[in-house]
Amino acid sequence: MDQAHEDQGASSKVVLEPESVLRPQNIRPLDLQGLETSSLEGSTNSSRRTVSQTSTEEYCQIPFEEFSLQVKQLCEQLRRTQTYPGYSDDSAGQVDIQSTESAKPSSFNEFILEKMKGGGFNRVIGIDVTDSRNRVTDINRFVLRVPRFNHARLDRDVAALRFVRRYTSIPVPEVVMYDFTKANPLDSPYVIQTRVQGHDLQANPGPNYYPNLSHSQKCTVAKELGRMLREIQSVEHSSPGLIEAASGDESCQNYIVRHLDISTLSYIEEEPDLTTKLPFFQPCVYGVSQSTSEELSVQRNDFEKSTYYFLLVQFGRLRASELRKDPAMIGWCDDYERLVTMAKQMNDLDLLGDGRNCLCHLDLNTAPRNIMARIRPDKSLAITGILDWDSAMFAPRFAGCVPPMWIWAWAPDDEDEDESYANDTPATPEQQELKQLFEEAVGPAFLEFAYRPEYRLARTLLQFAIYGIRSGEDVKEVNSLLNDWAAMYEIYTAEKDYPDERSEKIFESAEAEGDETAKELDDLKTESSFGGSQE
Repeated sequence: MDQAHEDQGASSKVVLEPESVLRPQNIRPLDLQGLETSSLEGSTNSSRRTVSQTSTEEYCQIPFEEFSLQVKQLCEQLRRTQTYPGYSDDSAGQVDIQSTESAKPSSFNEFILEKMKGGGFNRVIGIDVTDSRNRVTDINRFVLRVPRFNHARLDRDVAALRFVRRYTSIPVPEVVMYDFTKANPLDSPYVIQTRVQGHDLQANPGPNYYPNLSHSQKCTVAKELGRMLREIQSVEHSSPGLIEAASGDESCQNYIVRHLDISTLSYIEEEPDLTTKLPFFQPCVYGVSQSTSEELSVQRNDFEKSTYYFLLVQFGRLRASELRKDPAMIGWCDDYERLVTMAKQMNDLDLLGDGRNCLCHLDLNTAPRNIMARIRPDKSLAITGILDWDSAMFAPRFAGCVPPMWIWAWAPDDEDEDESYANDTPATPEQQELKQLFEEAVGPAFLEFAYRPEYRLARTLLQFAIYGIRSGEDVKEVNSLLNDWAAMYEIYTAEKDYPDERSEKIFESAEAEGDETAKELDDLKTESSFGGSQE
């Protein structure tokens, strides 16, 4: 579940002078009216660890000096088609990516490429476009993202960013242009986005390194992050799932929410078509009226809309995937059965949340690597952007309620905060004020699931339902999770019995089809999965 951060730090620059042009290929400029400039791309991580400077070597990709020649060709191609970032000749009827309040240069002098720290999923190149006076302004600074892996889904990244911009006021990267094919000088899909102003709050050394901020600046962070998390969670949907552009909508303006992919360590698992087998797999249209939604998607009862149902489906899919890939993985499949038992027990105790699915940024609360800010001349702080929406999805509300205890209890850089101590009274009056300001801003709906240990365990359970068991370390974490839950469950259920009356329903549609997938899912109906006690 560990993913890498793509930082803004530069290690070298290449200046590209105008020269011969190439034939344009498959370039998709977007409608960019009303572009905001306080945005940039980012990527994900689950800890504070930074990415090595040798990430290009780690992923067996060509070095920046060679790759920059391909980027140069792309820039020249975009120059020829007059769709490059920063182009502003309105008389030619082309795309203007600048703010309407900005002065528009009539021409430009050069592109300047900047090597940026790569992450676990994308190479990142900065592109600055100088104007006719050889200046680079904030509105002409961009970021090129190129995926490291063939299975990357840049279409989802674009859809997620545009979705967040449409339905919230959160400052996020604006997609300038993209190509989802390999028919371009990079021989790879790519996305170009605007570049945020400022620096992230985790970079050390860095001008905005959070521990070095003044107390007043930290108070701004506490209040603003609380407000943003409250707004993010106000965006709800009936089902958990990924955000995608509706079929045939290349501009990513209309959206559906679809079930999660099942991934392994090296690829996305291709499953048998389940859209006709289980109601959960019917994509749900976002942002339409209830009556229209009912016509476009299969009706589901309350059980099929529950978090418990979602967990059962996910663990069943993961188990079936492992058995298809390698029957010798039966040991890990047993771990999925144990997680199903935990899910059943939590559901019986009404500990799987309030049944509402909210928009979640799964890599925002645990550390400030994805929070960009700048210090104004008067020394006040402004948050200029939230990065890394690649992991955005709709999930049970409790998933997004991880308490950001780094705000009031920053741990050393070589350590991660222990969430079990998040609700302890902070050591100093200043830290106590930071915690109070955050809690007042984020609101009671968030706090209901933030600190209770039951929901800390539920979040870990959900992580395994989303990402699966993918390593020996994950197996250890599963065992630790189940041991913690067993101790908690014993306290909850002393001398009480909670019979299972609903789990069988999940398999009715699949059994009716009688296909191989139904047979694999049926294995989950064992007594150890649904009725056994946790030993």
